[in-house]
Amino acid sequence: MLEPSTWNEVRQAGLRAELDACYAKRYGLTRDELRYILDPKDVYGPDFPGETFRVLKEKEERLYGEYGTRRLVLAAWDALEAGSRQRGAWERGGARGEGWKQKAVGARSRQAAESDGRRRSSRREAILI
Repeated sequence: MLEPSTWNEVRQAGLRAELDACYAKRYGLTRDELRYILDPKDVYGPDFPGETFRVLKEKEERLYGEYGTRRLVLAAWDALEAGSRQRGAWERGGARGEGWKQKAVGARSRQAAESDGRRRSSRREAILI
């Protein structure tokens, strides 16, 4: 029987990036088409009127200081193109040192635990009333 793995935000981001790159490859996209899908302004410049993942991009830039999904997906794409079967940059901490999501994961975990504690206490109060 397999033991359940613990949730690892950085690992999950890397696995999603690898899947995104595989799907793009399977659909026959080029690297530039994938770049366009991830962020059209990356291809056509900042004046381009369209956006695809604006909310995701803004959230990641606010929390982590960069649009890391684009970087991870393109790194996974490049690894596929090179025929590499090694794990992506997300396991080695990426090009910027330690994992780009690790900064906020601890803070978010604390916030979630506090929020969860508040929810539990409010449920108990509701049951008692």
